[in-house]
Amino acid sequence: MLLQKRKLAIFFPGTGYHTDKPLFYYSRKIAAAKGYEVLCIIYGELPEPKEKNEVPVWDEVVNTAIIRAKEQLKKVKFQDFDRVVFVSKSIGTVVAASVDREWKLCADHIFYTPVSESFQVMGDKGIVFHGTADPLAYTAEVIEECKKRSLPLQLIDKGNHSLETENPVKDIIILKNVMEITEDYL
Repeated sequence: MLLQKRKLAIFFPGTGYHTDKPLFYYSRKIAAAKGYEVLCIIYGELPEPKEKNEVPVWDEVVNTAIIRAKEQLKKVKFQDFDRVVFVSKSIGTVVAASVDREWKLCADHIFYTPVSESFQVMGDKGIVFHGTADPLAYTAEVIEECKKRSLPLQLIDKGNHSLETENPVKDIIILKNVMEITEDYL
């Protein structure tokens, strides 16, 4: 009797892009259809500005998200899985890469719209999606950092931080293409 291989997909959202948004909604469905067990990280409330116009301290937000993700993951028996894929978006790319690096999991990664800080902790396993109109990471930097790590990079022309443009019909086509690539990677 053949033992079925166990696969796990863990989803690390952004601060404003939760797992019910299109990139995660459909990639979760794809993962489940491919036999992955699915786990969605929930950060809860992250640090807020103390004053009305104060910008939250980025490091505090990231560190809080990492701590909360690790709390949810500490009961996962990663050794029981034949494949672990971290699917992450925005700040979640920093969280996923940090957890992977610290715990030496050697997970595969799908990085949707990584922020610049992601490349400080990102390894060389995975695939990256970046919109050329994303204000949170410069396209030239993303190209260079992916090249350094030999990470396949999917550039979305005029795509913003959600990989969307000003044209909803075009956005549906972009989403379809991103999901086809995601499905192939999974």
